[in-house]
Amino acid sequence: APFIKEEFHGKPVFGIGALYAGSADKGMEVLKPIKQFGSPIGDVIASKPFVTHQAMLDAGQPKGASYYWKSEYTKEIPQGLSEKFVEQTINMSSKASIIAAFQLGGAITDIGEEDTAYSFRNAGYALNINTQWQNGKDTEKHIEWARKTQQLAAPYSMGSGYINFASADETQERVAATYGDKKFKRLVDLKRKYDPDNFFRLNQNIKP
Repeated sequence: APFIKEEFHGKPVFGIGALYAGSADKGMEVLKPIKQFGSPIGDVIASKPFVTHQAMLDAGQPKGASYYWKSEYTKEIPQGLSEKFVEQTINMSSKASIIAAFQLGGAITDIGEEDTAYSFRNAGYALNINTQWQNGKDTEKHIEWARKTQQLAAPYSMGSGYINFASADETQERVAATYGDKKFKRLVDLKRKYDPDNFFRLNQNIKP
């Protein structure tokens, strides 16, 4: 990331991503405690357009790299899970990998659980276990790291994870758990109607 001092490139770090959607002045006031905490090796908390904020991690996920993602929803991040994440960070198979915990809540909970395909609206966090490597080398080693990290998180899971943070090799049981039985059945019906031959299948697939 260009906003991190070069001396820290390739080393394990802990980062806090913050977003205040509202008045810029109010946002800076709310986020002041984070800006004043410790001696960060990089600080890019400032007023900016949302599209700029959204693209801040793009440099760390370049085109042409290999990726393998896993995910879990959790109510919270207890100390036991935090310690497992620290251990897995130290033991990363690739220095380009990340473990992210995206805080949820807010407007997500304003919509009913059965009203859209998106599920787990009462989750506190969406975990993103994202391994990345170059040149297609040691693929199995990197995939195994992601799978082990997910297994360590599984005891704290609400039962599944965010479908966009999952790899295409998810089982049908896992995909179904992402939506719940009733919504998954509705999605299968839609799939059968609009894509009965499963042409769109290079994804976390819902089979017709």
